[in-house]
Amino acid sequence: MNTVALHEETSSRVKKTPEILLVSTGGTIDKTYFDKLSLYEVGEAAINKILAKLPNTEAMNYVELCRKDSLEINDNDRQALLELINSRPEKKVLVTHGTDSMAETARYLALRTDKLVVLCGAFLPAAFTDSDADLNVGSALAALSLLQSGVYIAMHGKVLAAETAKKNYQSRSFEAI
Repeated sequence: MNTVALHEETSSRVKKTPEILLVSTGGTIDKTYFDKLSLYEVGEAAINKILAKLPNTEAMNYVELCRKDSLEINDNDRQALLELINSRPEKKVLVTHGTDSMAETARYLALRTDKLVVLCGAFLPAAFTDSDADLNVGSALAALSLLQSGVYIAMHGKVLAAETAKKNYQSRSFEAI
């Protein structure tokens, strides 16, 4: 399954009981470029660096589930993600995920959990200055603060229900079916 051993830590801005679980799975948001002879590879999760830029973020727990391009995410990975989400006490979950199979993962989770789960990612790596990662993580956090339950995708200022979200490859965005 090429899953990295679960790595869990609590954000440095910890309250006694964090309300939000952050789960990273890899994808473009976490891609890095090692040298001019290599391709982009999924590297260290970018979510903590993104959150460090935001003021007043709530206490959150972090778990790295895997480091995969979303084209490599399969139903075994989705099941591992689901089991992680359902086994945790947090009722709100932010998942960073690659965009190619994000909608499929969102629909898989929507049928199997009653928690509030918001998936986000990026079309450009978070390490790039013109990346959409910060906006998408901010949108996901806003969605977590406003919505009650369900599974959603937050990309480019839009929040779409899992059942209706679709990636539009031509416009490089997500839209409702």
